[in-house]
Amino acid sequence: MISLELARVARAGAMWRTTWRVRSDDERKRTLISAHAPHVRFRSAPTAIGRPLTRDLEFTLDVRTDGAPGPLDTNPFLILVVRDDDATWRLLYRLRVTIGDDGMPHAAVGPVTTQRA
Repeated sequence: MISLELARVARAGAMWRTTWRVRSDDERKRTLISAHAPHVRFRSAPTAIGRPLTRDLEFTLDVRTDGAPGPLDTNPFLILVVRDDDATWRLLYRLRVTIGDDGMPHAAVGPVTTQRA
């Protein structure tokens, strides 16, 4: 299993620099290829990562938030593309995102769906 959590958020100009922590609970050799947050109100550009997915890996995405403070009314998600020995996979993590009064996003990670890429 590969878990995901939002570790830190900091202002980065007009964007928010989100630092995500990915954890693998086994010793399988995997590579985190890329990450992307495609939601219209919680959006990042597709970001190449290309790093071995060890037990504890952090990466950053600069996201743009849009709209009024409060919870997003639709289900945003974060997509990780991961390669292992057998195949390349898309992991779609559902997020519960709330936008603070200052525009800062707060995200809790929900269920994950896995698709062969």
